[in-house]
Amino acid sequence: MSQTSDANWNDDAFKALVLDENIKEFIHDLVTEHKSGDKKAFDDVVRDKGRGLVGLLAGSPGVGKTLTAEAISEISRRPLYMISSGELGYLPTDIHKNLIRVLELAEHWDAVVLLDEADCFLAARDNLDLARNATVSVFLRELEYYQGILILTTNRATTIDTAFQSRIHFSLQYPELDLAGRRTIWENFIKMAKRNTKLKLDIDEESLETLAELQLNGRQIKNSMSVAQAVALKRGKPLTLETIQTAIKLSQHACLPEAEK
Repeated sequence: MSQTSDANWNDDAFKALVLDENIKEFIHDLVTEHKSGDKKAFDDVVRDKGRGLVGLLAGSPGVGKTLTAEAISEISRRPLYMISSGELGYLPTDIHKNLIRVLELAEHWDAVVLLDEADCFLAARDNLDLARNATVSVFLRELEYYQGILILTTNRATTIDTAFQSRIHFSLQYPELDLAGRRTIWENFIKMAKRNTKLKLDIDEESLETLAELQLNGRQIKNSMSVAQAVALKRGKPLTLETIQTAIKLSQHACLPEAEK
């Protein structure tokens, strides 16, 4: 294959995470140690069992769960295989077959697996829903022998099956973004925009404060910045607060004060 090239890994993605620095350092060391190939620290009593690294990311949409998985992929120098729970099917037999296929493929490519919206696999079992019980059991069984990195996301972490809790190596609960968190995200995207030599910026501290006041999540901020940058580049003009605000309005992400309309 003559058209292949080495991957360009981006460590800045991990640095940009809006998380406690001690937590970030801990996750970084955990992930890179697992990547080193010496998985003795993860060994179970049974051979080839329990060598995987399982993370659970819980929180509302747009608070940084997917970005965290992407950043883990970058620092571990592994591709990211993203899949939603719905893509695995709904019947236990289909889920089992598709899950095996996904995990085998991920191991072959040495990929980090991101299983998005994994609530149906995490839910506590009961005596009423036998189909869901079977689904959870299938997932737990396959998880036991998976040796790669698996990241699961959920919007609610309060209904997790107790058997699954014992298989989680790290769990992060993401709070709703506050003013400081939103400002940090805006700053990160503006720093990224500055690296584009074709784009000039006209964003000062007051503009940052104005943007941080808006009740947007991380995904909405990212999308708004992407739209605003594209328009500024097309026009050959600097990226301004007004351009970003227009992008936000068009996306209906926030109700801006009347004076700014």
